[in-house]
Amino acid sequence: MLNLTLIRHAKSSWDDPSLDDFERPLNKRGLFTAPLVSQKLKIKLPSPDLILCSPAKRAMQTADFFKNNKTIFEIKQNIYFDGLDEILEIIRQINPSCSNVWLFGHEPNLSEMVEFFTGKILAKFPTCAVFQICFSVEKWSEIEKESGKISFSLIPKDFILQKP
Repeated sequence: MLNLTLIRHAKSSWDDPSLDDFERPLNKRGLFTAPLVSQKLKIKLPSPDLILCSPAKRAMQTADFFKNNKTIFEIKQNIYFDGLDEILEIIRQINPSCSNVWLFGHEPNLSEMVEFFTGKILAKFPTCAVFQICFSVEKWSEIEKESGKISFSLIPKDFILQKP
């Protein structure tokens, strides 16, 4: 069984309109939420074998809260710059020895991935939300459309009562 955990970057800042979208950092709320979600995942899910991350600043800052010394960490340009087909290609090329993979990315690609893999349409993939999809296959290359099921989800607003 393979598990793909999709995590959207935490809330980012729009304070500096001169910044390119790629360079936008997390805002105060994002810096508050990401460590709380990370703590929840460390309790609820096993550590990932591999983290795939968008190179955008806000995604990298979010992933930093979730990394550990045992996990392979790879930055993949396609997660930010390309669409669903290119991201699917990255996933299908993952070594089968990595059965638990976390991917830090952006909208609308994450919602599209949930729909592609499970057939479930998300109205929204909130910032710092988590959806884990499990697949009953042995190799990532065997993943097909609607071949997965959501096995875990976490929406920050469902457990964070106070926001900065």
